[in-house]
Amino acid sequence: MNKLIFSVLLVLFVAGLFIFFTEDVVGLAPKPISNCNRVAPTITAYTSANQSAPGTQLIYPIQITNNNVGPGCGTTQFNLLDVNIHGWITIISTPTFDLCSGSGYCNTTWIYYRITSPLNAQPATYDFYLIGFETGQMQASVIRVDYII
Repeated sequence: MNKLIFSVLLVLFVAGLFIFFTEDVVGLAPKPISNCNRVAPTITAYTSANQSAPGTQLIYPIQITNNNVGPGCGTTQFNLLDVNIHGWITIISTPTFDLCSGSGYCNTTWIYYRITSPLNAQPATYDFYLIGFETGQMQASVIRVDYII
């Protein structure tokens, strides 16, 4: 098992989440709520330039969409966590936020994910993972962004 995936599993296990991976979406049994179909959020990273010199900060715009459907869903709190590399600096601009369910302007938000490499980073492609999940629920989505030196 990939060491990074093991780290993600360990972090989520310690947080009380038991997971199984299905491609990029993590599936878990949601808490039953009447008239609400709980679905993992959609997370999309937009990058125009992900290559830079060591010691440089790159900024990744990230879009998160609440995919819950049904009149019983209402507004829901979501969270973003990241898995980073020792010695690198990562900042999620808004790690916790509320989104309404259904379609419309209030079911999607944008945040910024900032990654700064150390000055001694070697030329390579480095992978970073963002995990988005709904507070109190057991489904999540995982995306990868690359930083290239």
